Amino acid sequence: MSVDGLVDISKTVRDELRAKYPAKAKSALTERKPAVELFCGECMGGRTREAAKCETKDCFLWPHGFGRGK
Repeated sequence: MSVDGLVDISKTVRDELRAKYPAKAKSALTERKPAVELFCGECMGGRTREAAKCETKDCFLWPHGFGRGK
């Protein structure tokens, strides 16, 4: 489901991320980069450096740049 062009994640996942990373989750509400970093980092097991090397081009966040090996 999408809200204003953003993909909505399940309430459970959203609540888990907020509990685990409260500061980043708060800034993720208003800024795209922290939201992408938060989701990608969690997807890669909390390893942000690995998330930056992600090659999963079919991920809905791929167009936003965090996983493009930058």
